[in-house]
Amino acid sequence: MIELEPKEIAKFLATIPFFTEVEESSLIEVANKLETLSCYTNQSIFKKGDAGDSFYVIYSGNLKVHDADHVFNYLKEGDCFGEYTLIDEGVR
Repeated sequence: MIELEPKEIAKFLATIPFFTEVEESSLIEVANKLETLSCYTNQSIFKKGDAGDSFYVIYSGNLKVHDADHVFNYLKEGDCFGEYTLIDEGVR
């Protein structure tokens, strides 16, 4: 598991388009409350139909988004995924 200080996490988040307009103090607050997760080859983060109750940001490595043999996308460092649908629907 990668161990980073909140200021390091805030600096990383500030480089991601989703967070670029967020003040550093708020990013540090987020960093203090987030949970880190290390994933390994062939490990699932969540499956189709699971409740969308989390938001993920990839710090390092790659992630395959797929359903059985169909690959939808590959995500990499700095990519975000999770509750986009809920966020978008809430804005409209």
